[in-house]
Amino acid sequence: PPRAESESAASSSSLRRASTASRSAGGRPTGVGLMLMQNASPDGGFEVYIDSIQNRAAQDQGVRVGDVVRWVDSRDVTNHRAFEVRSLLIGKVGSQVHLTLQRAGLCICGTPGKEGACRCQGMFEVILTR
Repeated sequence: PPRAESESAASSSSLRRASTASRSAGGRPTGVGLMLMQNASPDGGFEVYIDSIQNRAAQDQGVRVGDVVRWVDSRDVTNHRAFEVRSLLIGKVGSQVHLTLQRAGLCICGTPGKEGACRCQGMFEVILTR
């Protein structure tokens, strides 16, 4: 994905980047080891995508750079900014977070009710431990 676009003239010199890497141990809030970026979306809002991965478990579950974050737990994060999505990924060490990601070109075949049909929405879910 292209790099983040400016949100306003006042913040145009800084990239909208949010890290969810672990901040500390000892019961303090921590993230899931993903660096997030945001772009303007085609509908005029925002898309938050994964810019880098610092978590081997996320890589093992198939998370890739460029995946767009669509849901965090049961919350739709379409048109949210990177810092807003980051705040949803931060939590108690050892707790889990459910992510629904979207990847361009990922097709799912065998849509229920439509024999042999494929849908290429590219959505998939992962569960990461903070």
